Amino acid sequence: ERHSPALQGTPMDRLIDEWREVHPDFVEHVEPLLLSSFTGIFEVGDLVERQGAWLRDITGFGEFALQEPRAATELRTGDLLVGRLYPVPGSLHVASGHSVWMRSPELSKALQADLNRLYGEGAKILRLSAPELETMFFHPTAPHRKAQRPTPTESTQEAKDAILEAREFLTLAGWSRERINEFFDALRRNPVDPAALAASPEDPVGQALELFAFETQVDLTEARRILTQASLATSRLQVGGEAPKEACDELTEETQAALARIAAARASGADMEPLIQELELSLGLPIGGEDEDPGQAPDFPGVVGAMVSEFQWDLERQGKGDAKRGARLQPFAEYCRTIGAFEDLSRREVLTFCCFWSQEQRLFHGDADTLETLDALEAFTHWAQEEHEMPLHDECAELLAKLATSLPRIVRLNRSLSPRSANDGDAGQLYTVAENPESNTSMVWLDRSGEPCTANLPEGLGAALEPGDLVRAQLDWEGPAKVFCAYPPEASELHRDSNAD
Repeated sequence: ERHSPALQGTPMDRLIDEWREVHPDFVEHVEPLLLSSFTGIFEVGDLVERQGAWLRDITGFGEFALQEPRAATELRTGDLLVGRLYPVPGSLHVASGHSVWMRSPELSKALQADLNRLYGEGAKILRLSAPELETMFFHPTAPHRKAQRPTPTESTQEAKDAILEAREFLTLAGWSRERINEFFDALRRNPVDPAALAASPEDPVGQALELFAFETQVDLTEARRILTQASLATSRLQVGGEAPKEACDELTEETQAALARIAAARASGADMEPLIQELELSLGLPIGGEDEDPGQAPDFPGVVGAMVSEFQWDLERQGKGDAKRGARLQPFAEYCRTIGAFEDLSRREVLTFCCFWSQEQRLFHGDADTLETLDALEAFTHWAQEEHEMPLHDECAELLAKLATSLPRIVRLNRSLSPRSANDGDAGQLYTVAENPESNTSMVWLDRSGEPCTANLPEGLGAALEPGDLVRAQLDWEGPAKVFCAYPPEASELHRDSNAD
């Protein structure tokens, strides 16, 4: 769940291909369990001798059968499990080895009181990620770890450091100084209860995260960590009698000197612009930033990803949540990350993602995940049409049905080809398969201008291609063509558009 800018994804994104290759049963048996796993806070209910226990998800109201033969002897009703559950055959679940068992009636009571408050404010289901659980239960500021807190002096300095880190983060995220000050003013007006284990979506941190999700491409997990710590720090300074505003506005010597020079220049009537730029530089602010055109329409890159999350959230509220379906839509959200307005999402993006981008990326590893992704896209387009009045399902339903037949064949073919990128030098040209070959050694292709040419084929490739397929290949008149990627017949719609352009 932790996005790494260096890896351009999560660690699992980088490891999963290797796991698929090394373990023959991974795709069929293990991967679905990983995709269907989930985190939460679970309370032990009935214990079953030599079998396990029933767990109640106190934030989502589900009940799950835990497979743990030692449960009856080592657990008690009311114990808490904080962590991740993996589904296993037989409608059972096993707990992650990194999950933690807790036995604290006081903690359970405080948690239930906090949840009751949120439910009273209208919350129905709370989704807690692994990083959020770690902050709630295992961070040094967590309520049940009071005995491990640092000394008052260390605590005060850490609080100031947390606030300054948040100011720097918000500045880099593009917030103005006035907006940052308003955020901290809101934190001071709405101090965090140190005994509260979950934050209300109406608090300043929750509102800021909601804005980040639509206005920026910042790492929301990192933003949540930094702003939550700043919120706790602000409350801690208020409780400790310190002046939080001074802590929030603590200035470096360099910044104070720049302010003094500006004051002197103002008094003498000198040009202050160079000094203001110096101050902006010392604060880490962009120099000479120009105001945006007020008539320009708002543009929120990443909005498709936010809509995918909303779609998944709606399904969970309706009891139809499917973690695998949500995971299958994440690559589509990544492909559409540059779209700034949801209404700009169209059939063309769905078509390009399925026919070209996913094939060049070798996104699919077999029939199962290909069909699951198409099914997820069909459900998402239907939801977009029902909930947001976009004609996306009408535009895409027939296309997705056709791809369910053609795309698995193309995926199998591409897994046997060299995945040379289209950005590499001499990576071939685009051709359309015109005829079924009389043998598997040659066939007629059409180039972009529609001129036919005879392509000699590698052994076995002719049987896998069908008329209407597109291929990116490099012809060799003395030997077989080098085919780098194949695309389904439905991709010809995009090919025609590019020729028309």
